[in-house]
Amino acid sequence: MNIMKSYKFCYAHRVWNQVLSDNRTCLCRYCHGHRGKIDICLTGNLVNGMIIDFNELRFIKQFIDSVVDHHFICDIYDPLVSSYFKLLKSNVICCEDQGLYRVVNQEFLRDLEIELQEFGQSFVFINGVPTAENLAVWISNVIQDLMLKNKVCQERNVRLVSLKWWESESSYAEWTS
Repeated sequence: MNIMKSYKFCYAHRVWNQVLSDNRTCLCRYCHGHRGKIDICLTGNLVNGMIIDFNELRFIKQFIDSVVDHHFICDIYDPLVSSYFKLLKSNVICCEDQGLYRVVNQEFLRDLEIELQEFGQSFVFINGVPTAENLAVWISNVIQDLMLKNKVCQERNVRLVSLKWWESESSYAEWTS
């Protein structure tokens, strides 16, 4: 038995290394946004007729709202990262490691103008170009890590079976366990 839950969000990214087969520059190299969605498929032990109450998955929504929604997901190795930090008046990349991603150090932002603080807070750095495929792998790893820390998921042996990262209404990348 499997269950499925969807989460919608907005995000920006740029696929800085993409070149089309005819050597044309792909528009995805530019910073752009999407109305994204993930579908997660879970399995686990049935208890009282259910794998898990959907309300028990709030921790996933909280992560998406605080880290993904309205953020710029950026490859930490994107050649423009140093330029972003220069806009933040720094020659050093000041990031806090959050495990599977990094964010701009909040102490570093504290003394900047509010607009620069907001700019800095919008970044989420991952290891890899943020293609739909890489984002599906990244978010599946994050969700699995969050589930390992969740008592109800552990008690019920809830596991991630698959995940779809929808970049648009007609295009997605799918991760499967």
